[in-house]
Amino acid sequence: MALAGLAGCETRRAREIVPYVRQPEDLVPGKPLFFATAFPMGSSAIGVLCESHEGRPIKVEGNPDHPASLGATGIFAQAEVLTLWDPTRSKTVLKDGGISSWGALDTHLRESRMRWLRTGGRGLRILTGLNISPTLDGQMDALLAEFPEARWTQYEPVNREELYEGTRIAFGRPLNPIYRFEQADVVVSLDSDFMRFGPGAEAYAKQFALRRSGQGEMNRLYVAEPMPTVTGLMADERLPARFSEIEGLARALAGSPSDGNSWAAAAADDLSSHLGRCLVVAGDRQPPPVHALVHSLNARLGAVGNTVVYTRPTHAPKAANKAISPNSSRKCGRGKSRRW
Repeated sequence: MALAGLAGCETRRAREIVPYVRQPEDLVPGKPLFFATAFPMGSSAIGVLCESHEGRPIKVEGNPDHPASLGATGIFAQAEVLTLWDPTRSKTVLKDGGISSWGALDTHLRESRMRWLRTGGRGLRILTGLNISPTLDGQMDALLAEFPEARWTQYEPVNREELYEGTRIAFGRPLNPIYRFEQADVVVSLDSDFMRFGPGAEAYAKQFALRRSGQGEMNRLYVAEPMPTVTGLMADERLPARFSEIEGLARALAGSPSDGNSWAAAAADDLSSHLGRCLVVAGDRQPPPVHALVHSLNARLGAVGNTVVYTRPTHAPKAANKAISPNSSRKCGRGKSRRW
């Protein structure tokens, strides 16, 4: 009790509240402003609305008019606002662990640029995350044209390269699948937590839930997965399976007689009974043969154009985790990934 009393005896310093000399347009103290923006993550972007009070963003919510979110947000979009308030962010320019200045950085870049002009950019390496911005893409093309010996590396620890290679096997070129779960009476998920992770997860969860909220016939969900997921918890028929067993299940769904799995047999019969109104999805981390099997199976079941459509990828496939130069016609250089 004594400690609590002492804590309440703190003398607060008097502070003056000064009004705006020129108040920003549309800003009313105490009234929030909402800005429509996008939260990029990997190879996709989620439409969000950001709530701001007196110029300070405090909350992120989904944009109901954006097809990738439909008003919903996931854990990563919700946490994104914390990056704007991170007290551990560097407040100054750092060099070799010590405090530097913007002037020193500007001098260093100007001197480096003169050296790179003489060598064509030899030794210049640029590391970014996966880029889906046409503006940044054009800026990087101009920079690499000026420094042809430079290399641009895009790196994402979690990417969709296995999926794109699967579409390359199935269709001859990389494509991006977009699912329409609200149109599917039967869904089979092979190690895919589509309601929580991956591009469009927020919209997919809402689309799937529509069929379980009394709007039309209730859908059925079959899930095979190595570990429990949000999607698996919603399954009507869930099969715990090792990661290495997923390809065998995909082949069983495609009609391979080598696997007598009862889960696969029941799912295959249900899929065949709902041609054009069914869907099979595979998790991004599954190897390309599994994705190729799933795309072939969806085509055979009449899902293409109904419950799944394909678009051009938002970035150059195989660009992630590789070096890019203008001389390679946007193809990837070889070599192992490095830690920078």
